[in-house]
Amino acid sequence: MAFGKNLLIQTFTAASDMTNATLQFSFVKFAASAETVLPCTAVADLPIGVLQNLPSQGQLAEVAILGITKLRVGTTDIAVVSTTSGLVGVSTAGRANVIGAPGVGAETTQYVLGRVISVDATDNDGALVTAAINCINLNRSL
Repeated sequence: MAFGKNLLIQTFTAASDMTNATLQFSFVKFAASAETVLPCTAVADLPIGVLQNLPSQGQLAEVAILGITKLRVGTTDIAVVSTTSGLVGVSTAGRANVIGAPGVGAETTQYVLGRVISVDATDNDGALVTAAINCINLNRSL
């Protein structure tokens, strides 16, 4: 079972409606100002953390910036993450996707955001895994 603990959580204002349950435990980024957040939509986005609640536009969004958290993963990545380094970046849907370790592979546009430490399912799109994330000190996958 995916779990979260020892999280550094910061609150920001939701720049858009994020009440859809598929957005919870997905990556978010800063909007026009550093005080508001919205879902990540590109692999090169610079996430500030993982959304922990389901805020409406204008409400407070609880964002895990550092620690052990639940994280939403897509179908194609959840099967791969259990057989690789477990390093994750962000997908176009704001979910975690598997990336190569720094110095490995050709992907240079994504940030290494964390590592999956527990996988419960292998084929459920949007499944939750447990991941150690660090959205404070980011490095690119080179």
